[in-house]
This record gives sequence, structure tokens and C-alpha cells, in this order.
Amino acid sequence: PGGTTVPTVAGLIARHDGAPRPTFSLPAEATQAIKFTGGTTGAPKGVMQPYRAWMANIANQIHAWGFDGHDRYIVAAPITHGTSTYIVPILAQGGCHVMLAEAGAAAVRDAFRERGGTVCFMPPTLVYMLMALPGTSRADFPRLRRLIYGGAPMPPEKIREVRDFFGPVLGTTYGQTEAPQILTVMRPEDFEDPRNWAAVGRVAWFSDVAIMAPDGRLLPRGEVGEVVARGDLVMTGYWRLPEKTAETLVDGWLHTGDRGLFDERGFLYLKDRLKDMVITGGFNVYPVDVENALGQHAAVHECAVFGIPDDKWGEAVHAAVQLRPGASAPEAELIAFVRALLGPVQTPKHIHFYESLPRSPVGKVLKSAVREHVLGTAVNA
Repeated sequence: PGGTTVPTVAGLIARHDGAPRPTFSLPAEATQAIKFTGGTTGAPKGVMQPYRAWMANIANQIHAWGFDGHDRYIVAAPITHGTSTYIVPILAQGGCHVMLAEAGAAAVRDAFRERGGTVCFMPPTLVYMLMALPGTSRADFPRLRRLIYGGAPMPPEKIREVRDFFGPVLGTTYGQTEAPQILTVMRPEDFEDPRNWAAVGRVAWFSDVAIMAPDGRLLPRGEVGEVVARGDLVMTGYWRLPEKTAETLVDGWLHTGDRGLFDERGFLYLKDRLKDMVITGGFNVYPVDVENALGQHAAVHECAVFGIPDDKWGEAVHAAVQLRPGASAPEAELIAFVRALLGPVQTPKHIHFYESLPRSPVGKVLKSAVREHVLGTAVNA
């Protein structure tokens, strides 16, 4: 508009041809990015990711997936999340990124079919949506060679379905904002053995990953404990939160809050999370945020929010509600109320009503008991 000239890549290259390359003399511990993540309370924490963590990620991604100059990465998930860890490794190898004009499974499929996509990272939910698109087949992904999922687990039965549809291209990694993306890696060849389908892979370069007992002992293979990590990939700490940093980084080990074990071959299996966080469709939902929203409704006396295994979303957000005496509020009304406050991702898929929520002797709502009751009701339904 108004005669404005739109810059082109060729024009930018020509403009800067022969310009001196900038140099930086920053130590490996210098902060490259501060990325905010929530904890068990949902309170945001600024994770300080140093240059060494980004360099370790870049080297690991290139090595794990064999990126090269022929790769065309389909940017199907938000760059604010795990997708950001693939941007530089692809460019470093001479590949390119395909940006989408719109969101949705159909747009992702069309990008693979029409723009030659070779690799993509996405949550399992999007993988399932691609498979469910009417008329879609493997022929719509002619150059696909790496389909990397993350952000949520994929059950073994789903892995079988995905591999039957896409072929031997599936991969995954395990990490967190405090140790970005690739503490462990499961390559397509690892998925050839069904024993590995419940695993998240073996330890990647530049990291040590171990299983720790509550007393700080490192446990042998086959025993369940907390997953801990150390090495170049680990953050330097939480921005302006020294006490939280000291709780999470202990004697050089990052405490991930996840429970798991290593098998005799070195594959890591996650068993559950120490944290209450719900992972739904690849997004993190913190129960306290949803509980606070529900609690704003005039009819709600108390509530508990938790995740329930779900074939589509990995986990679905559920809520148990105890209404105020004499009050009434249908499920649809409460769901709409939360949706207006928090948006669709954090909105409960179902709300379960209790005359009285189960409590501990000191009056605390027993969220685990509520969740077990809901699961038992679903099984017996």
C-alpha cells in the first residue's frame, strides 16, 4: 500500500553482500533466552537457557535426525513451544522452513503435499487429526522422512496406528524448558522394536540422565525414581527466583519432577509425573489456574481439576465440583464460564458433581481420590 516496496530475500542478500560478519564474545554460560514456564502451582517461572544449552540442542537435533540441505520443515506447531528448537538446526544445515498461512490439519497436509515437506514436529493430537482427514493417505506426504512428536505421550496402540499409516518415519524426544527438548531421543529405527513403544528413547549427547531416590541416591536400571539430568542442556536457573532454582538444581542435577526408569538397554520409560500438570493436545494446563477460574462462579463451593487419559488429546482436563448449598449450575454453564475466562485449551471436557468432595483428616480435598473415582466410574460405565 502507498507504493511501499516489499523486500525480497535476493534483495536483502545483495544489500548486505560483503558486509563484515558480526562477532560476539559471550561465555557459554551467558543467557541466550528466558522462556517462561509454569510449575506445580502454575506460577510462571523464567527459565534462563544459556548459549551452551542451545548449542547442545542444535548439535543433538542435527545428529539425531540427519537434517540436511534438502529438508523442508513444516512449521505446524507454535514457535513459542517445542518447534523453536528445530528452527536453527534446520537452517544450520541449509534447509528451509515452510510457514503456513492458516492453522489446522488440512493446511498441514496440503503443505506436505504441495510444498514438499520432509520433516515436522507436532503434538500427537495433530498427528491423529492428519490421519482422520477424509480422503487422506500416505501419498499426501510424498517426501516425509521424519515425523517427530512431543509435548505429550503417545500410547503404544496409537504408535502402531501411526506407523501403519505413515511408515517408519516416527520419532520423539524427551525434555523440558529447563533442559530443552532433547535429553533423550527415539529415532525411527528405535520404533522398529515394539518393546520401545512405551519409552522416550536413550540419552542424547552432552547430557547425563539418571534415576534418583528421594534420599538422593542414584538408582540402578529397572528401579523407579525421579528423572534427574545434568550437562550442557540444563538451564542456569530461574530468573530472579534463587530459592526455586536451589530447589530444582541440587548438586548439579536438574530435578525434572517426572518419575521413570531405565531398562537394561538404556531406554528411558516415564511412569508418571510428580507434578499435577495436565498435558492436553501438547499444551500444558495447570490445575490451579482452572480451579481458580471455576471458583469464580457464584455456584461453586470448591473444586478439583485433574487429567484423565484420552485417546484424542493424550489427557483431557476434567473437574470435580461441589456446589454451594442450594445453588445449581449445569455442566454446560460451568464449561462455558471457564472457556470465557481461559479459552478452549484449559476448559474442562467434563465436570463431575459431588455433594461433598473427599477430604483428608485436615480438610484438604483429596484430588487423587477424586481422579480414581472418576476413572473407576468410566471403566464401569
